[in-house]
Amino acid sequence: MAEAYGPSDALFHVCDVADPFVEDDYLDIAHCHSVLRHVPDTAGVLAEVKRVLTPGGIIGCREMICGSSFTHPDFGVVRRAWDIFEDLLAAADGHPQKGKDLKTHLVEAGFASISAAASFDIYSSPQDVEHICRLADRWFLSPEIMEVAIQYGAATRSPCDRIGPHISGGVSTPGRSLALHWARHWPTSHNCQRKAAPAFPDHDFGADGVQPDRTGRMVAENTKAGLPIGAPVSARDVDGGLLIYSLGGTDAASFNISLRISQLKTKASLKYEDKSIYTAVVTATDPFGAAAKMEVTINITDEGDPAQITVTPNG
Repeated sequence: MAEAYGPSDALFHVCDVADPFVEDDYLDIAHCHSVLRHVPDTAGVLAEVKRVLTPGGIIGCREMICGSSFTHPDFGVVRRAWDIFEDLLAAADGHPQKGKDLKTHLVEAGFASISAAASFDIYSSPQDVEHICRLADRWFLSPEIMEVAIQYGAATRSPCDRIGPHISGGVSTPGRSLALHWARHWPTSHNCQRKAAPAFPDHDFGADGVQPDRTGRMVAENTKAGLPIGAPVSARDVDGGLLIYSLGGTDAASFNISLRISQLKTKASLKYEDKSIYTAVVTATDPFGAAAKMEVTINITDEGDPAQITVTPNG
């Protein structure tokens, strides 16, 4: 899948989350979606994530709260499928309610500036319902999984036999829906303590603290899309934290910026004759939400389009 759909400038590796072959202070961002509820040693995994993150690096976690997820209508038996799923997770040393205590684990692991949120993903369109029911029927309700559930004492034969027809046979039931309850957290690595906001070189703040400085870049007209425009417009974070860059202002829609290295790039080929001066504002934001701004003037240079000669026959 990585080979078929992944970007050409990224590397993909498979490794043990409890023992990744990554050096210390190497990654800026770690993304963890529906992983920790399957891992017995939560503290050990988070310690490894903290080790490989750079100072101020960010981990994004999203974990399910199975107890408050639901399927409707229940037909008087479908809730039992959720109970079996939770019991199977617990029997394998998993954590079906991991979303509830996720923040506690992150605090104990030494992460800081934790931003927390929760949401429900609702699957209610006919296509979504059919997909979820097919997934449940072929995976969770498969004979192999049901036999394991019975073996571990998570279920008995009678409810297993009753659940299947109500899931696979209830696809067309009016009002059918599935809701998954998620908790999301975005803390920063433990070794970043805020001392000051980020700043661009020679940045002169105004009275409100957000007055942008100004700098300039040049790019030749007809430059192809995706090519860099001069040097990166970089800020410095005295705390050593990760800075994320974004682009705003009057002409922001005409350009792109690399989120991590602050490199302005062309979004499309620009014509000097159409417009020769553009302005945009680069914003650098640190892990604590403090930001610095820099106004950039982008000058399009005239490359002198080839002269066109029109010849008309003598008449």
